[in-house]
This record gives sequence, C-alpha cells and structure tokens, in this order.
Amino acid sequence: MQHFMSSHRFLARSGIARNLRLSSAVLWFVANAVIHFPDPQSAGAQSPRRSSEFYVSPSGSDLSNGSAARPWLTIAHAASVVHAGATVHVAPGMYFGSLVTSVSGTARARVRFLSETRWAARVVGDGNSEAAWKNRGDYVDILGFDVSGAVANGIENLGSFARIVGNRVHGMTVPCNENGGAGITNANYDAHDNDVVANLVYGVHLSIPCPKHHGVGIYHSNARGHIFNNIVFSNGLVGIQLWHAATEVVVSNNTVFNNEVSGIIVGAGDEPSGSVNDHTVVMNNISVNNGAFGIQEFGSVGAHNIVSNNLVYGNRAGNLHVVRAATSATITRDPGFVRYTGESSGDYHLSATSPAMDAGLSDGAPLRDFDGAARPSGKAHDLGAYAAGSAPIAWPWR
Repeated sequence: MQHFMSSHRFLARSGIARNLRLSSAVLWFVANAVIHFPDPQSAGAQSPRRSSEFYVSPSGSDLSNGSAARPWLTIAHAASVVHAGATVHVAPGMYFGSLVTSVSGTARARVRFLSETRWAARVVGDGNSEAAWKNRGDYVDILGFDVSGAVANGIENLGSFARIVGNRVHGMTVPCNENGGAGITNANYDAHDNDVVANLVYGVHLSIPCPKHHGVGIYHSNARGHIFNNIVFSNGLVGIQLWHAATEVVVSNNTVFNNEVSGIIVGAGDEPSGSVNDHTVVMNNISVNNGAFGIQEFGSVGAHNIVSNNLVYGNRAGNLHVVRAATSATITRDPGFVRYTGESSGDYHLSATSPAMDAGLSDGAPLRDFDGAARPSGKAHDLGAYAAGSAPIAWPWR
C-alpha cells in the first residue's frame, strides 16, 4: 500500500524548523501524521460475500445478492447490509435521492464506497435533506463519485477516520440561514482524523438573494486530519475553511481560486466554547484571485500555526493575513497555470515557467497529486494540486 504523505523529518532538512523556532510538539505532530492511500480491492472470481466485494448498478435490484452478476440497485441498501472490510463497487449511472450511510469499518478493515469510473457514478441530492450524501460511520472511504443537487451540502461526514478522496462535488444550493452549506463538510465537532484528498469542489452558492455570503468548498470542523491536493473554486464564501473544533490540521498542496471571499481560512470560533485552532500547518498551496484574502488566519488561533511555502496572488483584500502564525517562503507572483479561466474550463496544471515549480516542502507533504501521479516530479515538491510533468495513473488508485 502506498503512503500518501511522508511520515518523517518534516522540515528538518529545509531549515524551516530552525527559522520558525517550532516547538517539539508541532514537529512531533506533523512528523507522525500519516495518511495511507486508499487501496480499493479489485473484483475477483470468488464469492462476493466471501471476498467482501459487493456491487451496485442502476440496472440492479435490492432483492439481489450484491454480487457482480446480481448487483443491488441502491447505495443505501448496500450500506445497510455490508460489514467492516467490504468494498462496494458502484457502476456508472445516476443515483437519486439524498443518501445516508451508517455502516462503520475498523482501522484494519475499512468500508469503501468506490465509483468504478471516476465521477461516473453520480449521486444527486433531492433537496429534501441537508446533504446529498451524509456519512455517519467511522473508517469509511467515499471514492471517486460525482455529487450534486439542490441541497445545502454535498458530502457531509459525521464520522471519524473517514477519507473523502477523488470526488467531484458541485452545484450545491445553499440556504440563507445561519448554517449555510458546503461541498464537503466534516461537520461533527466531536469527530476527528478525517481526510479530504484530491477532490474537485466548485459552484457552492446561495439559492436566493441574501444579505450575507454563504457557500464553502471544503469545511473542516474537527481535530486533526489532512486536506490535500484539492482544487476548489467559484464558491460563494470560502474555498477551504477550518472552524469550530478544527485544530492540528495539515492543509497542503491545494489549488484554490475565484472564491467570493477568502481562499483558505484557518481559525476556530462559535461552538464548541473555548475551541482554539493551534498546531495547524498550511503549506504548498496556491490561492489566487479570491474576493478577500488568499490565506487568512481568523478567530481563535494559537501561537503554533505554520503558514509556509504558499503562493498567494491577486487576492483583492490582501494575499496573506495572519494573526499569530509563523510564516515563511511566501510567493506573491502569478502561478503560471497552463490556462486560467477561473472556472472548470481552465487547465490548472503548472506551465514550464511557473514559480510554483520545485518551491514546496517535501517532508510532510502528500506523495501523490490530484490525478494520483507521484510526487515530487522534479527536484522538490511543486505547489498546488498538480505535480508538473508527472503522468496521471488509472482509477481506481492503489
């Protein structure tokens, strides 16, 4: 199994630890924060129930046995009967209705929901609930789906140790109330250690005129976890926001642009009372052309956050606005995308002259990019979601 981020010597060789006078606690946290790359199992010839391989298809029936030859019709039914260690293979097609899954895996036997073709299994919320897909289980992977619909949230995770990887989440219609909505949200303040990796998140906006901005691409409300390699743009409020009980989070190698307010916000506030966002690391990101700040520290923050080796450019209120975080190696130049449009029609790979190439930290960073390609592709890690010049690998990733 591939490791998705390095697990040793964070910043040690770069000299950043010395320059920023990092505490030993921060170094321990990042050095030991490891995310394992999802390893969906492939279908075999043995009994699907023995092998823990199950199947869902728009041509199936929930009265079937869930085998490759007799797939189920709905993801909800699959979630109601599978067990820890199961992989649910979901065939291309439309899956309507807001989905709630409650099955849990374990640390050694995760439950995986896998779109067999990336973005071809389409989950569409029906507008009658708060999320197109609400996950309540622990140790659950949601891999490669297209999620949309007239709902406040795309994927709403309430469990711990969840991994939301490789999805396209778009077009949520956010209500004008105090809750707002998000494309992907880790919403349970008591949960922890959730990872949001290599997702495309865009177009989360208000459904009606409203006196305030609403709509976050990725919203993270709990402790620890990794936000890696996501492309997040054109949302009604913020691209990536850490808030509520968020602390000790690693935000690395994301490409964030054209959000109505800020690109990335690091902070804590509101409930639970007394929360402080501390020991969070924000590195190797590109955040450009947002309505306010590129990277912003806001609310209740501790003295040990790190903002290092990021590119921020063209943000209208300011590129970098921190309260207490230690900052270093910030680049304020045009990132040199292959083709920037501010929308999904653009190409956000790095051009050959991009200042984001070889400008990142390697220790503690993800070892693959948005397309599953290996990092680094050059002498050091590139900034943003794509590694320049490296070849994407076939889905599903291993």
